[in-house]
Amino acid sequence: MALRSRAHLVVLVAGMVAAGVATLLVAVEVSAITLDETLYKQSAVHYTTGLPDTLLHDLTARGTARLYSLLIAPFFAAFDGDVAVRWARGFTALLYAAAAIPAYLLARQVTRSPWAAVVAALGTISAPWLTLGTAMFTEALSLLLFAWTLVAMVHALQRPAWWRDALVLIGLIALLCTRVQLAALVPAWVIVVVVWELRAARERGLNGWDLGYGVRRAVRRHPLTLACAALGVAALLALLASGTLHDRFAAAFGRYSEIQDRETLPTDAGLAVAVEVLAFSVGVGLVPAILAVGWLGVALGGRLGRRAFDLALLGAILLGVLFAVTMLAQNGYLGPNTEERYYIFVLPLLWIGAVAAWEDRRVGRGWFAAGAGGLVLLAATVDVGAVQLDANRFFLAPASAGVAHLSGRVLGRLQELLGLGFVAGRRDLLMYAALLAGALTLALVRARGLRWALAGLALAVQLTLTVYAFQGTRGVLAAVDGDRVVPAVSFAELGWIDRATPGDPSVSWLDNQLRIPAFAEQQRTNLFHNDEIASLTKVPEQLLSPVVSPLDALPVVIVPAGDGIPPVAPGWYVGLRDSPLLQLGGRVVAAGHEDRFELRRVTARDRVSWIARSMADDGIVSLQRPARMLGRTGSTATLTLAAPTAPPTSVIVEAGERRRVVRLGPGDRSITVRLCSARGRGSSWRPGARGAPPPRPSRLAYARRSRGHPEPAGSGCPRERLA
Repeated sequence: MALRSRAHLVVLVAGMVAAGVATLLVAVEVSAITLDETLYKQSAVHYTTGLPDTLLHDLTARGTARLYSLLIAPFFAAFDGDVAVRWARGFTALLYAAAAIPAYLLARQVTRSPWAAVVAALGTISAPWLTLGTAMFTEALSLLLFAWTLVAMVHALQRPAWWRDALVLIGLIALLCTRVQLAALVPAWVIVVVVWELRAARERGLNGWDLGYGVRRAVRRHPLTLACAALGVAALLALLASGTLHDRFAAAFGRYSEIQDRETLPTDAGLAVAVEVLAFSVGVGLVPAILAVGWLGVALGGRLGRRAFDLALLGAILLGVLFAVTMLAQNGYLGPNTEERYYIFVLPLLWIGAVAAWEDRRVGRGWFAAGAGGLVLLAATVDVGAVQLDANRFFLAPASAGVAHLSGRVLGRLQELLGLGFVAGRRDLLMYAALLAGALTLALVRARGLRWALAGLALAVQLTLTVYAFQGTRGVLAAVDGDRVVPAVSFAELGWIDRATPGDPSVSWLDNQLRIPAFAEQQRTNLFHNDEIASLTKVPEQLLSPVVSPLDALPVVIVPAGDGIPPVAPGWYVGLRDSPLLQLGGRVVAAGHEDRFELRRVTARDRVSWIARSMADDGIVSLQRPARMLGRTGSTATLTLAAPTAPPTSVIVEAGERRRVVRLGPGDRSITVRLCSARGRGSSWRPGARGAPPPRPSRLAYARRSRGHPEPAGSGCPRERLA
């Protein structure tokens, strides 16, 4: 009998474990990365040493959002970068699944049956946004902490005590240290307390307001919240008076601090809200969204009891403030770059409202009809699938990405096979799906034997969309143009630097890449999967544009070159192979993915073997800025010169006192030159010559060192020849 009474808990735990393990198995396969992942990973590496100083002084962290990186830091202290990434992603998957426990406890506040609470909890964690558990995103931890904080808030409102008030504040602080966005919950909680006590004052005063009673009651029930609110207001006033409020706000909240500089509200905020409402409705299978709207309307009317009213009002205030601040921070609709992950905090309350409506016959069909009608209207007017389908969309916006992908692959076949001429595009398809979902809801929700069949159908649709999103993150879905969404890459290849330098976190990234998108992405990829890259080596005389984030947050080693060859220190260096900008001597230890980058062991006898001056960081040589190259005395280098336009271009190659004009046509030309010492004039090249066609910029595709031994300065240097 006892086992039967706890059967729902067994199902809850089993479902939670199944969701966590399934997500973990996908997480350890994912090779795609996003910018946010690189930032959280780099912070985690930063925290492996020097705590607490490194935690307080982190150039990579976004404001106060450091708790997640601190939790995954032990993985990067114990393993190579690529292995640690997989451990961290697996841990994130389990964090996301663990949100089922507080979601269940919340649902028990308003559901009659524990089985209904189990459905709400498992529905919360099995939506398509479970893909966030396959990446190193803070949302998994944020959702878990948000649900637990809601549980603490409910108990603090229903059975007030100073220690329950303290638990709420601890939860809010943890959320603030997880995502800067969640700072909005702090004033939202104060608003909740004020609203609750004003209600008590109104009820006490009967025909008026007994504000004195309300104040005394608030101080007794929520002493720590009110004390912290008073201290916060005093601190804000002090900063405002000192003129430092703007800077302090920016330092604490990062990108979200931009809202203090906005002079107007975003005009397309309504569109942004509509897109997110439709995306989450589609993601949960449409029917739960219709039911949740009905439950929310009746619960706020007070017809479902005090607990339902409290939870509905608490959720409405918290999510209303949070999402309003989020919309303001992102400045309205993001278009094809929309990110649903900002709004996943609606999932627990959405599913709780849905199962509560399934159970309670006091929720009339009129509310369901209103929800269904609104959903149909949104589907007919808003294009939820208007996203840029790339490798990251199934992490950031899985519902929108799924709609976009399905519309490109499935809609045409449906029209062809079934003759659906009245379905012109994905808007029509979604509109008819919303109509069908509304009809099923109205027809079945009151039938005692079919209510749970409707719940099972909604869960089945949601799980199908979730599996589809998982396929997108794994890269096994073909894009509309026939390419894979996410290419499969060997993790052993990605972690090539750490595997070649075991236990030696002193590798320096050599700033010698051309500033083109392909190499910018390689910077992030190599840094992300290798945590032994500890510094950035730069030659300031080359005047290159900054490296990409988070590589720019590494400690910088400046190697001044002056007029000669820069004296780099002995050690490990990783840089672009055959770089036209800067190359080192020493032994090549390992080559990276696609053989573009190489790891070199530079000893005290090695020097820079090649450096180009006055060259643009995209490899373009212009008439106004002739490029000059220096290298070890007597060594040779092969230059591959390419004219970026079809008409012929002339290039002047000067080596010491000798000079030659080389004509470049549509194809590339190779030139072998003898490099001079730093004391000589060196070698240089520039486009244009007397009697030649009009000068055009020329690109240096790559420069490769010769394998020959250096020769004395008097043995033919300078010399040049056409290869």
